[in-house]
Amino acid sequence: MNQTKNSIFKNLNRSIFFITLSFLCVGCASPASDFKVNVTGETIIGYIGKDVEVIIPSKIYGERITAIGSSAFLANKTVLSVTIPSGINYIGENAFCGSIIRKIKIPNSVSIIDKNAFCNCPGLKEIILPNSLTSIGDGAFSSCDNLKNIKIPKSVESLGNAPFERCSNLDFIEVEPENLNYCSIGGVLFNKNRTTLIKYPAKKRGTTYAIPISVKCIARSAFMDCKNLTSIEIPINVTSIKESAFEGNTSLMSIKIPAKITNIGEWAFEGCNSLKSVRVEAINPPKIENIIFGSLGTNEYDNIDIQVPKESIKLYKNSWGFSMKDKSNYGKFNYIEY
Repeated sequence: MNQTKNSIFKNLNRSIFFITLSFLCVGCASPASDFKVNVTGETIIGYIGKDVEVIIPSKIYGERITAIGSSAFLANKTVLSVTIPSGINYIGENAFCGSIIRKIKIPNSVSIIDKNAFCNCPGLKEIILPNSLTSIGDGAFSSCDNLKNIKIPKSVESLGNAPFERCSNLDFIEVEPENLNYCSIGGVLFNKNRTTLIKYPAKKRGTTYAIPISVKCIARSAFMDCKNLTSIEIPINVTSIKESAFEGNTSLMSIKIPAKITNIGEWAFEGCNSLKSVRVEAINPPKIENIIFGSLGTNEYDNIDIQVPKESIKLYKNSWGFSMKDKSNYGKFNYIEY
């Protein structure tokens, strides 16, 4: 009987010990053995653990960690949450790309988020950017399908190309008013002097939009997948439309390209399946980097009017990029003088 009691108490004490230990370890850093580091020890180059919630230690094998390297968590299908310690200042190219991460805590020490760092992270619904951040790379948050809004701190000095490309549920972009390089008007992202429209959120409400008169450049993917817009007014001062600028605008029915526009990037109107009328006002055809209408015209039911100045119709018909000779067996492009 006494032996049974002793056994019970021994097991009870052991259980209390492990329960207490588990409480003490809440918030503990993940073990160093879960990480691969570079030869000098300050950069994480891979995560090999199996934890769902990862707390990156500030030191690994005695070396202070200052960076999450390229592809460190690339396509990871285990980790849902990552806490980054203060002291890390760099998140590398493709660091979390394609992972199932849902939550990440970025400390007020990170200054650079490199290109494609969080691309294709569909589980990421919210991310708070720190006031230490100065640079966001190309496509840093591209294809984050469930990201609904983003706030750009006053510290950010540079944004790469299309940082929010294919964020199909993004409805608002905020920029702290003190930022010297960028601004937001009604949730639309511009550079500070409003000469470049960087991003119109794909899920923003409204069916029509008039681009401000100050704008001279429509950036890459600026209106990509804005399926709600049936009408976009481009002002007379715009000189350049970058690649994929209006790609995937399935409700856009017509567009007017003002006379000052000198170049149009490839795939600018790819996937604009409702587009029936394009008016181009330049006497000399704008420079076309590659096919701008994409698959439009490859279906027998496509029938698009291209309106050009009367004196320029021959120029447009012979201009590579506006000439649709290669699609003559499919849809129909009608050149109309005005």
